[in-house]
Amino acid sequence: MRPIRPSTVTIAAAAASLLLFSGSAALAAPQQGGVPMPMPTAPDLELDKGFDEASRSPERLEAAEKRLAQMAKAYREAETLADSVSIEMNGPMGVQKQNVGVAFGPKGAARFDLDGQVEIVAIDGKVNLLQPSVKDKYLQVAMPAEVENPIAAMATVVPGFSLPIPHVALRYDEAFDLGSVFGMGLMQSPRLVGYRTEGDREFFLIEDDLAALLVETARNGLIENMKASFTPPGLPPGVEISMNLLFALDPSVAASSAAPIAFDAGGRTAVTSIEELEPQPVKVGDAAPGFDLKDLSGASFSLASMKGEVVVLDFWATWCGPCRRGLPKIQELADWAKDKPVKVFAVNVMEQPQGAARLDLVREFWTKEKFTFPTLIDADDSVVAEYGFTGIPATVVIGPDGVISAVHLGFSPDLGDTLRKDVESAMSSKG
Repeated sequence: MRPIRPSTVTIAAAAASLLLFSGSAALAAPQQGGVPMPMPTAPDLELDKGFDEASRSPERLEAAEKRLAQMAKAYREAETLADSVSIEMNGPMGVQKQNVGVAFGPKGAARFDLDGQVEIVAIDGKVNLLQPSVKDKYLQVAMPAEVENPIAAMATVVPGFSLPIPHVALRYDEAFDLGSVFGMGLMQSPRLVGYRTEGDREFFLIEDDLAALLVETARNGLIENMKASFTPPGLPPGVEISMNLLFALDPSVAASSAAPIAFDAGGRTAVTSIEELEPQPVKVGDAAPGFDLKDLSGASFSLASMKGEVVVLDFWATWCGPCRRGLPKIQELADWAKDKPVKVFAVNVMEQPQGAARLDLVREFWTKEKFTFPTLIDADDSVVAEYGFTGIPATVVIGPDGVISAVHLGFSPDLGDTLRKDVESAMSSKG
């Protein structure tokens, strides 16, 4: 996951960056004596297993190209098509997951749902992007006459907007292009290098200099599984990392849609630019938004009750790799501050499971990591929305007077030292 998502729509703009890359800063190797230390690598997926010399022959590759073209035609011509995509990344930050729901209907209607965090609906010549945590507005883009692809239409107002799934290119591109369909931010110059069958399954092996991708289709010619192994580009010198991606799909095609695609704004007002939609994060000098949250034991904590003390809030989630790197620094801060007029809290946000399942998930993680400072649960993400953060980790220091004295976005190795200095400065100020 990215350390910080710079705009509301980057949750959608790339589950590729939300999920596939943590950014080179987040992936910087730990050092000992100035020498990069080894980082864990993902297991070998053996993507080329079963691809013998015959499966890599020019004749087989020619047959594979024809089958891929037929697959693209099936995605383009289906009157309705629905899919549920589960994406799992295995890398140095552990396992991270993202779910993407996809639906295509007649007359250009389409829907994309990203883990309930972002909903994109194309209907009646407009593309609507709604983020449930933004309660009063949503982004609406008119489809240009010459553009059929709703994601391309969104990119006209949000440069770089994309989704890390093959469905968009398969549905909207006039001709099949290997890079457009299977590049997904992983491959710059993909090459089809192998094709084999096993019963009613087909397997396509695609490679470039930094990645390998295995695509599996079923009898209906639609994609059911993809496995990728890759090295993130732009790593710092001396850092060697391999990462895996697993895509599980469940596509279905029907002649007509039993549940037509529709869009419900929920009383929100449409805006036409990302600047109008984007919440602004709190800054130094702002009055800290109040909160009343419970920890894992059910105890309540309110900002108002801690007036006169310095309060540190670290917004995090179990799926967020940079958050997990930062939490031990927050624990060190809490240990240092335990005899001082300082309260240190983690604030769990942006989790997919809800209710008891979420509490169990967070409790298991907190116990496993042996953290002793409290984590609060922002069950509906209303507090992180009030603070204006659309990405995590984000850490805030609040002075005794209730005014924000420091804000840190993302993870940095010296976060602990920086926060101690921030807290000391806040304690010395007049409350």
